Order: sequence, then structure tokens, then C-alpha cells
Amino acid sequence: MRLLYPDGRVQHAGVVLGLNGRTEHEGRGAERDAPGPLRRWVSRRRAAAVTGAALACRASAFRDCGGFDAAELPVWFNDIDFCLKLRAAGHEVLFLGDIEAIHQESRSLRTAFDDAMRDAAWSQALGVMQRRWGSALTEDPTFNPHFSRVGEAFEMIAEPPEARVLGWLRAQGQHA
Repeated sequence: MRLLYPDGRVQHAGVVLGLNGRTEHEGRGAERDAPGPLRRWVSRRRAAAVTGAALACRASAFRDCGGFDAAELPVWFNDIDFCLKLRAAGHEVLFLGDIEAIHQESRSLRTAFDDAMRDAAWSQALGVMQRRWGSALTEDPTFNPHFSRVGEAFEMIAEPPEARVLGWLRAQGQHA
């Protein structure tokens, strides 16, 4: 589901893994009518991950994959972790760009933690994810390798190594 800030700008149009060495929301800050590259911010498509703020799945898949990890990831990354578990179990993660909702994005976190506590908790959660998922946290099978992984998503073109292009084609179900 596409999430919008209260002012109508895009807050979430899917998650890109590995952009700037992190996980980033696609489309953040774009105008509501911005379709994104090849209309990906307003279309139904496969995604590496989506935000837990608007995530739905079968109850059986949620149980089978272990749900959210509230013990080690009580605030950050539990949604990304769950999406990676779904994909590892053979499920697809879909972004539904044709459905929208208004989202306040972490509004309660701004008042619940001071900056130092928030930074420490985020760093701890990132460490858990890096240990748990390794390169799966930074290799996004849905992000075209011809786009740079530095800067904003889809901002710059890069010349990827042939192996990355072939891997991406295989992930898309194409024969290389």
C-alpha cells in the first residue's frame, strides 16, 4: 500500500534494500501524483520489502514465518525482517501502489525516545539485521542494477558488473 504524509506527499512506495548501504523507502517526499520510474509507485508489483505500517498477509504465512520479532527488533526493522522471512519461505512480497492511506510515520517514536536512545536502539536493530540476513539485507532483487545504489533511488544510472545484471534477470524470472 502506498502511504502518504498528511500533506499528500509520498512517504512510502515500497522499500529498496541496499540503497546507500541501508534500507530506504521509495518515493519519500515525492508529490502525490508522481508515478515514479515506469509507474512503479502507483502500480502493483513485487517488492523486496514493504513497511509494517500497512502490511497484510495470510495468517498462516505470518505464523509459519514466525511473525514479527518483538524480542530483538521491538521498534525498527521488524517489518523488513518479516518480509525477508516471507521471501526466504518462497512467498512474494507485493507493493500495492493503487491503494493509498495517510500515515504519520513514527509520530509516537518522536515523543517516546530522546535522540540518543533512538540512535542506540536503531543501531542495535541494524546490527541484529546485518548478523541475521547478511547480504540479503543489501541485495534487492527488484531494484534494476542499472540504477546507482548511492543517493536517492532512481536518481543516477550506473554501469553494473555483468554478474549483477545476470543475477537481476534471473530474479525477474527471465532467462539469461
